[in-house]
Amino acid sequence: MKGLKFAVAAVALSLITIGTSGSIVFAEDIKTELTQVATQLETVSKTAEETNQQLAQQVSTQEKLNIEISFYDQHTRELTEAVTLVKTKMDLLDHGPKAVAPIQAMYLILADKYLEVDSLDLEKAVNGDLDTFRPYYENFLRSEDKATIKEALEAHLSSLTAEIAVSETGRTEAKLALVEVSSSIEQLSGQAAEVNGQVQLLAQEKQSIESEIKAKEAEEKKANSFIKPTSGRITSPFGNRKHPITRRITFHEGIDIANSAGTRILASRTGKVTFAGYQSGLGKVIKISHGGGIETVYAHLSAIQVSVGQSVTQGQQIGKMGSTGRSTGPHLHFEIRINGTPVNPSKYI
Repeated sequence: MKGLKFAVAAVALSLITIGTSGSIVFAEDIKTELTQVATQLETVSKTAEETNQQLAQQVSTQEKLNIEISFYDQHTRELTEAVTLVKTKMDLLDHGPKAVAPIQAMYLILADKYLEVDSLDLEKAVNGDLDTFRPYYENFLRSEDKATIKEALEAHLSSLTAEIAVSETGRTEAKLALVEVSSSIEQLSGQAAEVNGQVQLLAQEKQSIESEIKAKEAEEKKANSFIKPTSGRITSPFGNRKHPITRRITFHEGIDIANSAGTRILASRTGKVTFAGYQSGLGKVIKISHGGGIETVYAHLSAIQVSVGQSVTQGQQIGKMGSTGRSTGPHLHFEIRINGTPVNPSKYI
């Protein structure tokens, strides 16, 4: 029956959570706050990601438009230079040797001063540079050949002028699109800065709350755990044993930790002192209540350094090791009790 009580007490000890109702409410509130912040962070992070993607797309469009505008600028410059060249050719052609009559042409052919123009010559005259065009304005030409070259140059000039118009239109449209994109980038940059700032603040708040929860959990864990109450070796375990004085088999309700007299005795757990005095057999004794029916007992002390009603924290010195009461040498008899029933301290320290 006694073994059943011990087992029940051990299970109860493992399940009991020490703490006021206020601390429980606090834990629930802060965890609720963490959930809310985490949800907000997830939502804002998604918004930030979408905004940053839109911003990246607009920046990419801006770069493409700038390249497009540069292309139009370069193309227009090239076309303008080509127009200038064509006009120069036309002017040189107008001021070169006059066209000659057929009879004069025959004479000039014999004198190698007359240039006959074929389709290849026409291509060179229209698309070549000034050096290539030189023969066409320095030599005599038939009037129909001269007219053909001039007509081809005029057609080429008209084509170049039309291309310039197309290029200018494209550049204007790209410029207008660039203005819209730049405005969009400015707006998205502001939005991105705002939501990214919110993400950072929420992430910091989440981290702060998580740290607070961890600290609280560590505090509660410490408050709900036991530490070894003194240094030394365990000379007598919990359970049935041969009594060192009576030499009879008896049940040892705690453990004995041996060391030199005067060794510091510490509170194994935070609680309130309920007894501090002499008890037959145990000598000088301290009893500490930890709430929830949990109690620790410290016996055979040489000195008691706390008083009844005093609150103590885990690790606080409460007395000194001795050999008072029925004892064979300096040691601490240490017990953990649940609702008055002892449990094995070695499982908790």
